[in-house]
Amino acid sequence: MTWAQNPSLSNPDLFLGGNSFFLGMLFNSDSGGASEGFHVDDWIQFGVTKVSDYTLELDCDNPAGGYSGPPLGIMQLKCDLTNNGYSTALVSIETNVTNMSWMSPQMPMIRIDVADSNDHDFNVLMPAIPGGATREVYVNLSIPAGADVQQVIWEVWFTDASSSSTGEKGRLTMDVAVSEQFGVSLTSTVSLNAGTVAPGESVVVPFRLQNSGNKDAAFNLATTFSEDGWLGLIENETGVSQSQPITFNRGESGDFMLNITAPSDASPGVVSFNLRATCGSCGALFGNDVLVRNLEVPIFRQLSLESDIFTIDGAANGVAQKVYITILNQGNDDEIYNYSIIQSNWLLGAEITAAQSPVLDAWDGESTIILNLPMPIGLKPGLYSVRVIATNSIDNSIKQEITVTVDILDTAAVWVSNEDAEQSYIPGDPAQTMAFEVRNDGNNPDRFKMSLDIPDGMTAEFTGLMDGVTSEIETGASVNVSVRFSFIEGTDGERTLGVIATSVSDQNVSARGESIYSVGSLGWLRIIYNQPPLQILDSEEDYTITVSVRNQYTDSQSVAMELDNGESGSWFQARIQNSDRGFVLAAGEERSVTIVFEISETTLLNLDSDTLSTNLTLWARSETVSDAAKYNLQVILTKTNSNVGTDVNGESSAFDFQNILIWIVFIVIMGVGGVFLKNQIFVGEEEDDYGGWGEAGYEESLQSTYGSVASAPTVTSQGVFSAPDIVKEVPSVAPVAAAPVAPAPVSEVPVVQAPPVPAEGLPDGWSMEQWGAYGQMWLEQNGRA
Repeated sequence: MTWAQNPSLSNPDLFLGGNSFFLGMLFNSDSGGASEGFHVDDWIQFGVTKVSDYTLELDCDNPAGGYSGPPLGIMQLKCDLTNNGYSTALVSIETNVTNMSWMSPQMPMIRIDVADSNDHDFNVLMPAIPGGATREVYVNLSIPAGADVQQVIWEVWFTDASSSSTGEKGRLTMDVAVSEQFGVSLTSTVSLNAGTVAPGESVVVPFRLQNSGNKDAAFNLATTFSEDGWLGLIENETGVSQSQPITFNRGESGDFMLNITAPSDASPGVVSFNLRATCGSCGALFGNDVLVRNLEVPIFRQLSLESDIFTIDGAANGVAQKVYITILNQGNDDEIYNYSIIQSNWLLGAEITAAQSPVLDAWDGESTIILNLPMPIGLKPGLYSVRVIATNSIDNSIKQEITVTVDILDTAAVWVSNEDAEQSYIPGDPAQTMAFEVRNDGNNPDRFKMSLDIPDGMTAEFTGLMDGVTSEIETGASVNVSVRFSFIEGTDGERTLGVIATSVSDQNVSARGESIYSVGSLGWLRIIYNQPPLQILDSEEDYTITVSVRNQYTDSQSVAMELDNGESGSWFQARIQNSDRGFVLAAGEERSVTIVFEISETTLLNLDSDTLSTNLTLWARSETVSDAAKYNLQVILTKTNSNVGTDVNGESSAFDFQNILIWIVFIVIMGVGGVFLKNQIFVGEEEDDYGGWGEAGYEESLQSTYGSVASAPTVTSQGVFSAPDIVKEVPSVAPVAAAPVAPAPVSEVPVVQAPPVPAEGLPDGWSMEQWGAYGQMWLEQNGRA
């Protein structure tokens, strides 16, 4: 059953909080037999009544012998209060001391602190304490500064504050002894962070100095800082510096100022300082005091830009000007600055070498940037400006700039292109033409006088210029100047041609362009021939020379073969086989090339000497790289022996008669050979080129030419055709062993003069005799007359 089931209770919650209880019964067996069961004969009910009164249990840490301390000493009492009652209790705490001056309401020396209470007077109503609960109470007693040596009674008591007013619930009585001692107190109205001070600036910290002891004393004040370079001065309230020590009677106090100056290179952050008061004459009975505060040094940002050049006068000729600018970090923290420029005209093309500085050390960090002024070609004369700006990467309100003025003058400037020859050249080849670009890089229209720097072994001249001067060229425009050039026989290696343009308006301004020409062999191709000179003894035999051409380049080359007969073309005809005139060689590969020689019997008969040595030049020209290899081939001609008569007196006339007979036979042979050659052309078995002559034209030429020839020409050692003296009358020749024979009359014929042989030699398959007879017609039909 529960208490609430008791019908006689008017307020069940009054007892034990209306809680239920349980009745338990324990049955023990008596080891006997079974009984009838359990019988309850009687029942007794007991009750406990809760009352509203209570008691307090005090557990305090007060010393058994009481308290003792110097002036400004603090005694602290802690008590744990336990409500021993059933219901919530209201308790009032009161405290006092027998020295009533300590109880002044303006500055009481006693303070009570209770959790959850904002009242700290010497009479405090505690928050309600539930039944059985415990609360902490702190009571502090401060001995006044300058208090005499004495002994007082300190009491703390606890009183019922409920409507029942059941009176005092507990009391503590303690002895407090004030000892004799020197003492000092330093206080300040400023918070722990006493202020902000910039580098090199000052701040004032007010403080109070008090002789808190109960004896007269003189005090020294000293300030120490957590960083070097800081300075602290003691001043009175009017700013007058105070001499030390400062003497105070017991309990006396005074207000002062601590004037603190930060060093000019103070780093940002928090700096702490201590203001310490000491008494040099107080001996061992001294209690010192220290005032500790902090000062904050803010980040101070400042920079400067320096340069030795602020004005530039120059020509717009593309020759860049540089301005060196130094940035100095004059702030108290490491900084990074961003660079930018603003130019009055974007055509000036000014640039800076960096967009951002490195990390600059505080106070003395520096860096250098370069302002590049390209002085662009063609920029019009005038005054331009460039502003270089440095902006702090964190605070863009911190910036500095410097202005550079650029005065662009009237400018004469010229540029001449360098050209790539892109091929190798053979000495003695016909002249070729190359164009060089001449550009006016000045800022006014101009004309330019052209000149050449011609290397040895080369001939060159301008074409299309009037007195060697270009036409007027606008600013930024250009013209092409043509140079005709060729190379002298025997020239080999590289040759550099210089093309120079000089301003007409300012002769001190000129420019040079160049082209490098590879002449002859540079070693990428090689012609190999290790045989003795070719000897030609008989016109009836077939003579050839076979050489090897080697590719000495790192890659394959396309090769074109050419033959320069030179003076040898006067004696014989030489040509390269058609299949060997062009081919491709892999790297390191060799190929054989055959030169075929053809010579007439007449040439061998009419040599001026028994032997004649002559040279011709074989060229291997690369069409892949700029290179051409050459080789001089030597050919020795041997004179054919003629029949000589035994009659010494008739030697001259016999020789002439034999020559005439030889030429008559030669003409007949040539006629037959012409018919044979005609047939060969139709069947395609001969590849010789006759300049595109037709069948009828060739036969008519033979008839018209050789039909009127009265005497054959004579081939001299110089290779020149000349007619022998015309025989007006042929005397009779006495027969040796036969009847006299009347000589045939010889009619007078005009002398046929051979035209000049082309520079590239005779046409393929031609002999000099054929050239002498048909050369002029070949020149006319090929447009080279």
